[in-house]
Amino acid sequence: MTFTKTCLTKALVVLLCLAPHTLFGEVTGIEVQSTESLSSADNSIEYERIAGKLFFALDPLASNNQRITDIALAPQNTEGLVEFTSDFELFIPKTGPQSNTLLYSVNNRGNSTLPPEISLSHPLSRRGYTYLSTGWINELETHPGRLRLEAPILSDAGSPVTGLVRYEIIVNRTENNVNIAGNNHLAYAPSDRGLEEATLSRRVNQLDPREIIPRDKFSFAVVPVADANQPMVQLVLEGGLEPGVIYELMYEAKDPVLAGAGLAGIRDIVSLLRHGTDNPDLSAQLSALAVPPITHTVAWGNSQSGRLLRQFLYQGFNADTTGRQVFDGVVPVIAGAGFGMFNTRFAMPTRTNGQHENLLYPNDYFPFTYGESTDPYSGRSDGILRRARLTNTEPKVMHIQTSNEYWVRGGSLTHTDPLGTRDAVIPDNVRFYTIGGSAHSSGRGIPSLN
Repeated sequence: MTFTKTCLTKALVVLLCLAPHTLFGEVTGIEVQSTESLSSADNSIEYERIAGKLFFALDPLASNNQRITDIALAPQNTEGLVEFTSDFELFIPKTGPQSNTLLYSVNNRGNSTLPPEISLSHPLSRRGYTYLSTGWINELETHPGRLRLEAPILSDAGSPVTGLVRYEIIVNRTENNVNIAGNNHLAYAPSDRGLEEATLSRRVNQLDPREIIPRDKFSFAVVPVADANQPMVQLVLEGGLEPGVIYELMYEAKDPVLAGAGLAGIRDIVSLLRHGTDNPDLSAQLSALAVPPITHTVAWGNSQSGRLLRQFLYQGFNADTTGRQVFDGVVPVIAGAGFGMFNTRFAMPTRTNGQHENLLYPNDYFPFTYGESTDPYSGRSDGILRRARLTNTEPKVMHIQTSNEYWVRGGSLTHTDPLGTRDAVIPDNVRFYTIGGSAHSSGRGIPSLN
């Protein structure tokens, strides 16, 4: 595959603006910051890569936006709408076959791995699929090529929103000045009270008693980050953090962001590409981008991204703000039975439970199955596709997992009752596939010779 750069300046910026009134939740602008031509080795297939920024506005009173946690606390523009932006990457077939199918890839921690970036010999590229990926996580550091969400900070009638946050920190070697949120990730700024009353404990195993570390033995620094509304928070401990030990930092934080805007952004941009718009200016600009007519849409996500898709379905985002279906097909891969902290106050989207760490983060909770099941503790019946079924927006689902998800991520709960005593009812539009003996990240599945 060869790459020919055709645009890197804002001289080729395309800005799409809607009419003054935006209904419910829509894309209000697309800023094209760069374009690039990609050709296969034999020049039989050519794609255009378009990268830039999407602009959105949400009506906080619309019923389909009410499921965005804390949208009532988000700042509003003069029209009463909540604005946010996200990065995007779009690949459009220019020569060769042109399909009417859009594949939306949920990027993992802002890192896009769309097929044309890997090889234009990918079977879907040979069929002429259009590809899209957008930023949906706010807590990432800015970096060239990284797709980020830029969500607004919440406030309570002008006063800061505060709450207790908790960070588990584990290092692989003795070190200090540790980013409490992990590499390339941002955290929530402590309030004045949080700085003063923060607690730090240590334990070797999750069930061990917590050993409280005196407050004068540790400090943490808040480091502002350019082009981000969350800081980096670094922990310093007298003598350094020991490898393998679970450190638990808790403090009162301020300024949570509207994390659920990431799910709404996916919904609204895919709906726009699929269903179009009544706004003539926006429709004309979409035509200028030369996206093939989109009649079918599929979403794909690996690991964290697969958990995001399960939550996307469960919380009803597969119906757009006018009730139209967003995705025809959804493919969660190596997601296990989990969801994530994707649409909560003080969300931490990239936290995931492992065998040793992060067990207390709310990622694995009822319902686990796509069809209806009953929680034996609360007596509540529910299913991931319940809202989609009620709104007639149910997609076909391919749930793919490996042996790792059965060992670590409750993989069996996706197709049994919550107690694991009997098989669950699997809807006709759901299929399960297991890659036996495979690790969580299996690559191409071809063993190395080294």
